Amino acid sequence: MAKRRIKGLNRSVQMNIGLIVFIVLFCYICYSAYSSFKKNPVNYYEVVEGGMAKNTEHEGIIIRTESPQSAQQSGYINLFIQPGKRVGVGTEVYSIDETGAMNSYLAGNQLYDFKMTDENAARLKKNLSSFSMNLRDDNISSVYAEKSAVNTAMIDYAGFVESDSLAKAMEESGISYTRVYSPLAGTVSYKIDGYEERTPESISGNDFNNSIYSAHTTKSGQLIEAGTPVYKIITEEKWDIVFPLSEEEREAFSAYDTLKVSFKGSGLSADAVYTQLNNMDGKAYGKLTLGRYMVDFINDRYISFNIKTASQSGLKIPKSSVVTKTFLLVPADYLAHGGDNTGEGFYKEIITDSGTSIEYIPTDIYYSTDDYYYIDFSSDSPFQPGDYVVKPGSTEHYKLGETATREGVYNINKGYAVFKQIEILDSNDEYYSVKKNQKYGLVVYDHILLDPTGVSEGDFIYE
Repeated sequence: MAKRRIKGLNRSVQMNIGLIVFIVLFCYICYSAYSSFKKNPVNYYEVVEGGMAKNTEHEGIIIRTESPQSAQQSGYINLFIQPGKRVGVGTEVYSIDETGAMNSYLAGNQLYDFKMTDENAARLKKNLSSFSMNLRDDNISSVYAEKSAVNTAMIDYAGFVESDSLAKAMEESGISYTRVYSPLAGTVSYKIDGYEERTPESISGNDFNNSIYSAHTTKSGQLIEAGTPVYKIITEEKWDIVFPLSEEEREAFSAYDTLKVSFKGSGLSADAVYTQLNNMDGKAYGKLTLGRYMVDFINDRYISFNIKTASQSGLKIPKSSVVTKTFLLVPADYLAHGGDNTGEGFYKEIITDSGTSIEYIPTDIYYSTDDYYYIDFSSDSPFQPGDYVVKPGSTEHYKLGETATREGVYNINKGYAVFKQIEILDSNDEYYSVKKNQKYGLVVYDHILLDPTGVSEGDFIYE
């Protein structure tokens, strides 16, 4: 009987131990699961190679090869050529009559049918959109110039009176008028603003104060005084944009012969030949020369555009990864090597109660110049301000104390944070382009902390 009781007792003890082990394992699993859910995930970025696109906004002044043509007599104008159309030498551009009888006749006898095609509507919408995108608060007066341009466009879409039809009607009505012919071949514009004979080199800072800019657009039925410009002939498709340069932009663009330009509100972009100007006011300006799209901006003098450039090739890293670290400086000629002649370090002077000794200490180098090496001096570092280092092969010693800062990132390839210094080449809103192939720096495919907030050198990242 006693044996049976002991046997039952053993089974009971074994069951209790198994239950305890199960409960302990269950609790551990629950705790591990809870900890993994509670732990913040490690967000890192893998370093990649390449430049970055950079867009800069500018406003410039358009300069074309323009020849203004003035009225030889006073009278009322009637236009025959639509703005933006090409003409040859001897093409009849407009007529003028001194009494206004022709315009009175046309007001009561329409010689054309009004048409607003889908193409014309789309063109008008595009022009108004471009104007809206480029309008500035200090240039509200340009609204009136745009109104005149729209009026001219509406006449364009209605259809200009053909000169032969008009001549026949005027002859039958006994109305005399003067026909005026183009002396040049080119593109016609009726917008006159006084910049027609300006050159890129004559542009100065005052010209960019477009709040004082004024222009007028010639319209059919308008009374013109003799000597007043009626229209202009643009004789070349080539056109220039002159824009002011900051010192930073002057330096950045100096490496380019061509620049990629996109025009706000139009959806148009082109490669433009780039030249730097030093104009009479002593300031630096950029000049963009284009061979197309001239007619798309024929009614514009001021133009807003973006220039897209690529930084020199480097390593691309997020701005959020960058931290600043302070280092202790050691003179460059104090660097020493270990017994195998591969490790880098310094000889430290050790002072104890029993005397002074010299000890070689291997040291991580974070950055170097011709004059100094940058080393860590955190609380667990063997080197601190006030320590002495000894120059190899001599008795000269140097008291540590001078410091400097460097920008860098935390490399986490080994599972803990290691500071790697960087040299920034360029930037945009989100990224830096940093110099590659630097000693003590980053390499392609390194993993760096995306957000180093609260992290210190040597912290384990995945705990």
